Amino acid sequence: MEEDIVVPVLCAVIYALEQWEEESQEGRDQEEPQQGRLEEPQEGRDQEEPQQGRLEEPQEGRHQEEPQQGRLEEPQEGRDQEEPQQGRLEEPQEGRDQEEPQEGRDQEEPQEGREQEEPQQGRLEEPQEGRDQEEPQEGRDQEEPQEGRDQEEPQEGREQEEPPVPVPRVRIRRSRQFWRAVPSFGELSDDEVLRMYPLSRAAILQVFDLVRWDLDPVTARSQALPGICKLLAVLHFLGSGSFQQVSAHLAGMSQPTFSRILTQVLRALLPHSQRLISFPSTEAEWTGVKQDFYLIGRFPNCLGAIDCTHVPLTPPRAHRERYRNRERSHSINVQVVCDSHLRIMSVRSGFPGSVHDAHILRQSALYERFTQGEMPRGWLVGDAGYGVLPWLMTPIRFPRTPAQRRYNRAHRKTHKVTQRLFGALKSRFRCLSVNGGALLYSPIKVSEIIIVCAMLHNVALQHGLPADIDDHLEPEIEGYVGRRWDNRQGRRVRNQLIASRFR
Repeated sequence: MEEDIVVPVLCAVIYALEQWEEESQEGRDQEEPQQGRLEEPQEGRDQEEPQQGRLEEPQEGRHQEEPQQGRLEEPQEGRDQEEPQQGRLEEPQEGRDQEEPQEGRDQEEPQEGREQEEPQQGRLEEPQEGRDQEEPQEGRDQEEPQEGRDQEEPQEGREQEEPPVPVPRVRIRRSRQFWRAVPSFGELSDDEVLRMYPLSRAAILQVFDLVRWDLDPVTARSQALPGICKLLAVLHFLGSGSFQQVSAHLAGMSQPTFSRILTQVLRALLPHSQRLISFPSTEAEWTGVKQDFYLIGRFPNCLGAIDCTHVPLTPPRAHRERYRNRERSHSINVQVVCDSHLRIMSVRSGFPGSVHDAHILRQSALYERFTQGEMPRGWLVGDAGYGVLPWLMTPIRFPRTPAQRRYNRAHRKTHKVTQRLFGALKSRFRCLSVNGGALLYSPIKVSEIIIVCAMLHNVALQHGLPADIDDHLEPEIEGYVGRRWDNRQGRRVRNQLIASRFR
C-alpha cells in the first residue's frame, strides 16, 4: 500500500517541479529586459518611476512589487512567497528549500538579508536584479535610483557649465587728464606773456617757427601736446628759475612729462645756435661794431668784449673739486664775447668752475681764428686775467703815466658791457643765477641750457626787449690775474696803442 501511495506522490511532485521550472523561466525572461536595461528608459517606465521616487516608504508595497517582477506562481507548500523567485538564476535542484535563501538574497531580500545588501548598492558599473527597488532604502539622493538616465544627463550639463566662458579683454584708453584749465597762448595779452615768459609774443613765434617740425607731434593720437605748449613750458622754466613741478603745473602737464619735453626742446634749439649766435659776416657789420664800441669809451678798433661768468650747478660726486670756483661754490665757467649792444657773438661752455679764464680761451675756436688771421684787424678787450695778446688788450696793473691811466679808463668803460650782459642774461633767465638755485642736471645738460639761453637772449634783443638788470644779483666772480699769460708781442702792440691814441 505504501508503494502505491508513494509513486503517485513522486510523480505529482516531479510534474509540479517541471511546471515550476517552466513558469520561473518565463518569469526570468520578463524580468531581464526590465532589470538590466540602463539605456532604454522609455519601456516599463510607468512601473519603475513610482518605485524609484519612493524614499520615505521603502518597506510598504514591496511585497506587492517583488512578486510582479520575479514570482509567477508558487507550486509548492511552505515555500517562501518572495525570496526564492526574485534573484534565482540557476536550475532548481533537490534541497532547494535550503539553497534558495542564499542565491539571490544579497541583491533582492529587503527584509531578511538587508544588512548584506547595503555594501553592494553603491555600485554604478554593475547593475543587478532588484537594484531599482533596493537603492531607495539606503536614503540615497533622488538621482541615484534612475541608474543610467539620471546619471548621464547631469554629467552632460556639468560639462557645459564647468569650463568658464572666456571674456574678451577690452582696453579702454583714458583721455589725457589736465590738472586744470590752462589758457591758450592766444588768450593771453601781451603784458601777461611778458610777465610769464622771458620773450615777447613775436619773439616766441619766431623761435617756434625754427623748431615747429621738431616739436609738433606727428600724430593726433592720445591727445599729444602741441609744440607751442612744449616751448612755452620750457621758456617759463628758463625764465623763472623755479622747479620743474611749478612750470609743469602752469602748463597743465605732469613733472615727468615736462622732464622729457625739456630735453626735446633743448635738442631742437641747439642746431640753430650758429644762426642766432655768430660774428658779423661783412666788413660793414664789423665797422659798425667798432664804431659803437668807440662811442662808449673812445677805445679804437674794438671787435668785442670778452669775459667769463659762472653758472651754479650740482657737481658730479666723482669730480666735485673740479667744479669748485674761487668762492668755494660749484659752477661751470662760461666764456662769452659780446658787442656794445649786449648781443652775444660767441659762447664757450662746459668747463668746470676751477678752470682759469685764459685756459678756456686757448681751448676755444676763437683763439684759433685770431691766431690764424681769420678775424679782421682789431682786438678784443678783456680783464687782467687773460694776459695781453696782440689781438687781446688787457688793462695795465700799475699805470704810471697819464696816457696809461687814460688807457685803463677807456678800457674799463668798454669792457664794462660784459658785466651788463651777464646781469641782463641772468635777470632774463633766472635759471642761470644763484638766486634761482643750482641746476640739478649733468654738466653737459647745463651747458646746453646755457647755450640755449644765449640764443634766446639774442632773439629778445632783435625784438627790442629791454635788458633789465636785477639789482639783487650776486656779483660776478673775478678771475685770477694771469700775468704769466702775457705775450711780449702783445705788450708791444698795447704800448703802441697807448702812444698813438691816449697821449
